Amino acid sequence: MTSDISGSDAVRAYRARIAEALARGNVLPNGAYTAGAPTLANPNLIRDGITLADLDRASSADLTMLTLGSFDLHAYVVERTEPHQAVVSITATNTTSLGSKLRFSDQMYVEYNELAPSIGLGPVTETFTWTETIRW
Repeated sequence: MTSDISGSDAVRAYRARIAEALARGNVLPNGAYTAGAPTLANPNLIRDGITLADLDRASSADLTMLTLGSFDLHAYVVERTEPHQAVVSITATNTTSLGSKLRFSDQMYVEYNELAPSIGLGPVTETFTWTETIRW
C-alpha cells in the first residue's frame, strides 16, 4: 500500500509542493488526498465503484485508494545531501471508521461513527511512512 500511496497523483502533487518549499527555504507544507463527496460528479467515487465491481482485475493502486479513502500527508527533512537535494520522510495517515466506509451523507457518517464503538467497530488508524530524495 505504501508504494501505491507514494505513486498516487496526490503524492506527486505534494512532492512538487515539498520541492518548492525546499527551494524557497520554507517550512515543509502539509498535504492531503480527499476522496470527495459521494456523488456521481466525483471521479474518485466512479473509480471506486468500478474497482468494487471488478475486484479481481482492479489495480493495486485503485484497491488502495478504495480501501483508504482520504488521507493526510506530512513530511520532514531527514538530511540535506547536496545543495539542491534532500532526503525527506513522508507520512500518509488515515483513520478508517464505520462512518467513513458507509458515508453516503454527512448525517450517516456521524450516526455510524456514534454507533460503531457500541458494536465493537471503533476507528482504526493506518500510517504509511517512507523516505525519498527530493531534488529542486
